[in-house]
Amino acid sequence: MSSTASLPDDDAGALDILRAALGVLRDSPGIVAIYVVLALVTALSSTLGNFGSIIVLGLAIVLAARTLGLDGSDASNSLGVRLLLVLVAGIVAGIGVVIGYLFLVLPGIYLTLRLRLVAATVMLEDSGPIAALSRSFDLTEGHTWTVFGVWLVVSLVGLAVGGAVVLSMVPATSLTDPTALQPALRVASAASTLLTGPVVAASDAVMFGLFRTDDAAGADGTAGDTDDVAPNARVADER
Repeated sequence: MSSTASLPDDDAGALDILRAALGVLRDSPGIVAIYVVLALVTALSSTLGNFGSIIVLGLAIVLAARTLGLDGSDASNSLGVRLLLVLVAGIVAGIGVVIGYLFLVLPGIYLTLRLRLVAATVMLEDSGPIAALSRSFDLTEGHTWTVFGVWLVVSLVGLAVGGAVVLSMVPATSLTDPTALQPALRVASAASTLLTGPVVAASDAVMFGLFRTDDAAGADGTAGDTDDVAPNARVADER
């Protein structure tokens, strides 16, 4: 069956990327299915859910990329190896983001945006965990505000869903009671994961495809400029 999902135009903004991501989810329901499993795991154990989210993100990005025609042909490692690498890369990136948040929050947000495509580069380009950090910075160069827009919309939806779940489960008089709050927070996290996780994975695949095209075009332009300069340099050398 042919896919109808496609990348948006080169000048796409955050909303265009999110619309494209929803198109991917429409054509690839398997992404939602694996997030249903993750949500159930998260409801039982937040710790398992956190580690599982990295693996599920990697798998969902592969499914989304295939729907978009970005099938990871640059990857030579098996899917299992890439999932293991994406787990390591996710932990490394997560540590960097946490350290960033310790420095007055803004550095943490900046690193969250610039490291957004770490999982995509591991799964679709076979990047190693450390190389993926640098590659994500390269891909998001010049697109930070677009990534911020995607992150902000998804984050606000996740917070709204999570907050609604907590308020529906815990009376206002018990919001400061850890015993009452803890199970509600697990369910809230699961609900937020179920609704926003698939969108995050699909939008990552969309941004990867879009930004990689832009990155390749920029590299070609740089090569072209070098070719134009080279003859003049040779003439100068001959003189």
